[in-house]
Amino acid sequence: MFAKYLSSFIVVSLLACGAEDNVEEPAQQQSIEDTVAHECVAEGTGNLPGDKIADAVLVNCLGERVSIHSSCGKGKLTVVALGALWCGACEGYFKSLTYDHAISEPGSWDYYIIEGQALDRSTNITPEACVEYAEKINADPARVLIDPNWRTSINSGLIDVCSSNGSISLPFMSILDSWDFTYEYSRPCGGSSDDRSNWRESFIGELREE
Repeated sequence: MFAKYLSSFIVVSLLACGAEDNVEEPAQQQSIEDTVAHECVAEGTGNLPGDKIADAVLVNCLGERVSIHSSCGKGKLTVVALGALWCGACEGYFKSLTYDHAISEPGSWDYYIIEGQALDRSTNITPEACVEYAEKINADPARVLIDPNWRTSINSGLIDVCSSNGSISLPFMSILDSWDFTYEYSRPCGGSSDDRSNWRESFIGELREE
């Protein structure tokens, strides 16, 4: 899946080992990186594993508009997690997520946590409640986003078709290839709320791939 990493490595290695007359300066390497970084598709290609996820713009706890694709081309993976302020199982999942992020190599992967409902199950998530929740799960409030009833997330394809029956199994988590936002993995709908091992094993395996 990360063939682009390997291709870039091979190109650079061949240039380094070839004749001096054929060696290109860092400008060519930068050109390769720029091309890779712009392979995200704003409108997306679908919402199944292997598809490229569409962009979505949401507001974070700090009142800032955030484009999901803003991290395109940065790091290896992006984890997108959907939850609600009333969801107890979500809190445990997200604490694990932010802990894993805190102990990982800086810049190796990133995350967004998207909240769709408040404590009273309404869509009225205030900035204050959002920040308080971010602090509770040890998350960066700039990366905790508000999406009433997950409407934008559904429309953009951040939720795969296992949730297309109108219900969402929370917490929902997916792993995206940061280079082009290809959908790599999602927690199966209807899975146990205590089953953290599957997505973690998949996540760690994807992160370690070259």
